[in-house]
Amino acid sequence: MAHSRTPRSLNDAGRRFLTAELRALAHSSALARRRGGGDRIALTFRPARQGRDGLPGGPIPLDDFRLLALSGRPGPSGDGWGRRRLVLAIYRPVLDPDGSGRVGYRCEQAFDVASPRSLYRPTLNATAARAAVVLHQALADADPGDFATTPAWPRFYRGFDPGREPEPDATVTPDAWAAAEVAVGGLRAWPAEMLADRPAGPGTSRVFASLAHLKGRRVRNPAFAVLRRHGLLTARLGDRAWLDTLGLPAPGGLVDGTSRAGRLRRSIEAYATADPANERALPRDARDGCAAIGVRIGTGPDGDDTLAGLLDSPWWRPEVHYAGGLRLIRLAGPAGPTTMTFADATCAVNFFDLGGDPSSHGPMRCEDACQPGRPAARDGLLA
Repeated sequence: MAHSRTPRSLNDAGRRFLTAELRALAHSSALARRRGGGDRIALTFRPARQGRDGLPGGPIPLDDFRLLALSGRPGPSGDGWGRRRLVLAIYRPVLDPDGSGRVGYRCEQAFDVASPRSLYRPTLNATAARAAVVLHQALADADPGDFATTPAWPRFYRGFDPGREPEPDATVTPDAWAAAEVAVGGLRAWPAEMLADRPAGPGTSRVFASLAHLKGRRVRNPAFAVLRRHGLLTARLGDRAWLDTLGLPAPGGLVDGTSRAGRLRRSIEAYATADPANERALPRDARDGCAAIGVRIGTGPDGDDTLAGLLDSPWWRPEVHYAGGLRLIRLAGPAGPTTMTFADATCAVNFFDLGGDPSSHGPMRCEDACQPGRPAARDGLLA
């Protein structure tokens, strides 16, 4: 049975792993900024409660989740591409901010993770740090075909008093209407897009969100960082560049012993068997890395086998089925208020807006939130 290791329960080794990944992120981001790359954004959802990754399977109150976005953007006036920010922004859902009846998102905290000291000094903000690392690695490791053009949204429900049934939209059939009804917190609820009157009206008690269809992500194998720190991989290569050198077989195929992947496996085995301390350190460090990134590892022989598999195949990307998926967006142009605004019938968000004075267009807010030496806020995932 797998057991959850949350950021709140990380041991010192797990915290050191996460801090090292943040520093590596800052270095690789500096290189990426010199090449451009300001037209992409990575998104995920998570519970509002600090230290939790797993999304629930049914509708939850609107304020019980957060939207996280990692994006590059211009710095304050006078800065050029070399001073662009890499911003992790945490957005809180809000009902009907513009009178349209849609759900909007308001930024409640932002970090410049290209200068990540605010995430680990004076203490590690493990929840935000994990999100920054996972989202950045997803962007760095992505193939061109991995990008979408629009976000994927939760499905929103509106709850009504038990004695009241709202009017469905004219396009909704009676069978579909009856099948869509769910009970949430003692209320009768229907998907918001099925309602004729979508803005909150008389008798509407609550708004709920279902994120079950947004669960499931694949993450970079923590064993990659572990093997690199043990000197078994070239430190200067990023994960994507390294994968391209391995000569991996097609899915389901066997690793050729003469390929780089095969030679790596032999070098890992030789390193582990050369010294009992190495044999103990590799799985221990891999377990700490998995806890830091949010990959659940069981205890006992099953957990040991999982760790051995991760170390033996560091190119394999483990699946975290309970956590929010990673949605990668390629913008229609450079980052800005126009290209970073998305809306449909039930939802709207401007990812460029980090709150505060609208004339600041966000980066000034991020700069204020991430001043060197300023203590990090406890966690933007809490109200």
